[in-house]
Amino acid sequence: MSRARPVSPFAELYSRELAGCLYPVLGIPFVSVNDEPSVPEVVLKIWVHPGRTQEDVRWDVWRKAWVIAVRDPAISGRANRAVEHLLSVRLGVAPSAVSIVTGSQSPLKSVRILGIGPSEAERRLHQRPGT
Repeated sequence: MSRARPVSPFAELYSRELAGCLYPVLGIPFVSVNDEPSVPEVVLKIWVHPGRTQEDVRWDVWRKAWVIAVRDPAISGRANRAVEHLLSVRLGVAPSAVSIVTGSQSPLKSVRILGIGPSEAERRLHQRPGT
């Protein structure tokens, strides 16, 4: 009678067999990552604050999500378009490479960004504009 080896929760977390995605644990801000070298892709978990006086992108440890403040109100998708534009400028990718995957009518959203890897996305999001 053989005993099953205990599996580390970290091994399960990073396994491609588990729905092919990473979950935001231990401060990892990415929901999923596409590892194919032809098209790098990352999906970010974000929380949107529409109607703010200043636009900003910051990491919220409590929510384990990127918090994005935009000036546009949450009317007729204006805040969603502002989020897509702000992320494309901040990450240096084409506006067509940024799309909201889930949460189009919720402050909690998942945003897919094509053409950039997870480590580069995190580095660029932590950078302040103009530096």
